[in-house]
Amino acid sequence: MQTILELVAAAAVALTLAGCGGGDGAIAAAPADAAVASNTTPLKPTSAASSVVQEIDYYGDSTVWGFASGTSGTRVAQPAPSIFASLLPAAARYTVRNEGVSRTTACQLLGGTDGTHPDWPTQMRNSTAKFVIINHAINDQRADIGESVSAYKTCLTSLAQIAKQQGKNVIFETPNPTDQTGAGLDQYVTGMKEVAAAERLNLIDQYQYLLTYLNGQAIRTLMPDGIHPDDDTYVLKGRFAAAEFLKMSY
Repeated sequence: MQTILELVAAAAVALTLAGCGGGDGAIAAAPADAAVASNTTPLKPTSAASSVVQEIDYYGDSTVWGFASGTSGTRVAQPAPSIFASLLPAAARYTVRNEGVSRTTACQLLGGTDGTHPDWPTQMRNSTAKFVIINHAINDQRADIGESVSAYKTCLTSLAQIAKQQGKNVIFETPNPTDQTGAGLDQYVTGMKEVAAAERLNLIDQYQYLLTYLNGQAIRTLMPDGIHPDDDTYVLKGRFAAAEFLKMSY
């Protein structure tokens, strides 16, 4: 197993192996008339053949996996990536894989220590995804399993650079607000935005979207246990992610 430092160093080296393989939890796109915000413009297929499948791998923690708020590990019927997939135009034939792993961090994803994925260079070499969405921050700010803001930003930078070296379009997604909003989590959200800007990445800002939606109400209005969204909020997250994704130009 490579160390985090070795993997960080690897980000500076161009990887030349061709991508192959795939992931788990594939979700087919819904019919083209699925409801999406009316001000979005669907992405066009990048191939002249409209039958080409565009694959999206959606990485993150339990809030991506779909952990039901207030439970000991039950999964909601419709995690945010499922809603996201259902709102993409079928004409472009998107396939979305939910790669979320509960209780994990960005640095664990990089190092291959999240209990599910190999180290990130291997994961990216083996992935056939065109798009990679990464949502990590909530566990990264934890004292028991997380890391400093500086280390977090270093890991995010390596995740982005390694994925780009394998030809992926990388998108960062900020986390939903938690009980740590206004305390420790804000620094990590800012850190993600800074890395996204430095690496010229598109960003889906769930954090600001849900804070605006709350309009001063308590965090637990949408995240009853202080961390995980309720079922309706997972739907909100998926709809917002789809609307933002469809605005992006590649």
